[in-house]
Amino acid sequence: MAGRPTSPAPPLTASSPRGAILDHFRSRVVPPLAASAHKGSHGRLAVLGGCASYAGAPALAGLAALRFGVDLVTVVTPSASAAPSIQSFSPELMVQHAPSAGAVLDLLPRMHGLLVGPGLGRSEEGLDLAAAVLTDVFKGGPAARGGHRGDIPVVLDADALYLLAARSGVWEAARAYRGRLLLTPNAAEATRLGAAAAKLGLCAPGAGGPELAALLGPRGVLVAKGAADVLSWRAPAGGQWRVEGGGSPRRAGGQGDVLAGCLAAAAVWEGLAAPPVGGADGGAGPPPAPPAAAFAACVVARHAQAAAFAKRKRAMGATDVLAEVGAAFEELFPC
Repeated sequence: MAGRPTSPAPPLTASSPRGAILDHFRSRVVPPLAASAHKGSHGRLAVLGGCASYAGAPALAGLAALRFGVDLVTVVTPSASAAPSIQSFSPELMVQHAPSAGAVLDLLPRMHGLLVGPGLGRSEEGLDLAAAVLTDVFKGGPAARGGHRGDIPVVLDADALYLLAARSGVWEAARAYRGRLLLTPNAAEATRLGAAAAKLGLCAPGAGGPELAALLGPRGVLVAKGAADVLSWRAPAGGQWRVEGGGSPRRAGGQGDVLAGCLAAAAVWEGLAAPPVGGADGGAGPPPAPPAAAFAACVVARHAQAAAFAKRKRAMGATDVLAEVGAAFEELFPC
């Protein structure tokens, strides 16, 4: 795979065609394969989630990120009983039990991205831990503890979206976050987020994707999942993209976890390819770019779903989709 071009490219906008968005991702975000690379060159991702009842979700998300192309995934779970189950899914995953928020926060300075929510559950202990982690991250905690960046990409999925809606303090911290922040609600989760935001007086009742995205930080993106995946963002001028085609009429449990892993992997690469939010001189840095990486991740996931459904039909499950992620990526972005 050729290295990234150094010449300026036309900036992406809300009206950019699909081909231009994917070309931007291919040439500006996907890291080139090279013999000089080492483990971690293409990203280290932390996944915070998992509980006794939902051990498969963080495993699916982490494995999807690996199939997408990140090098290393560490699943951190608040549940001691879930850790062995998560590990049993694959030797490729590193799994740690985190008895406290501090155990997670100590890990993050070595990470390039954080995915929170798959299989987290709604126990007060798990939600409290996740809330403490996210509040610290949104305030730049990893950088304060010697991390390489204070703008680590964060993806909130599943029960992390429930947490965001239920805890106003987490929402307020998220609104001030300078890094890339992706929310991945389905229709029910988007409704819950909108109702919570309206209760806080942040928007009118019934707010949709653009209104919710406007409540996030300057690099916040809302990925509304459905028959089409609709990406809404706030800055620099705001906009919306629709990802259509592919996908599957089968709605198997775990498909959202696979998408979350793809989105997290793409966000990691986007972060590695981009300059720090504060700029090299500590100034404002470049303006936020539209979310081409998130768009590409949705396209890859939908291609994988279509390929899995073509083979398995009604018997298709999330592991079938996971098995197609690598081939879908290669078809769209060949080496």
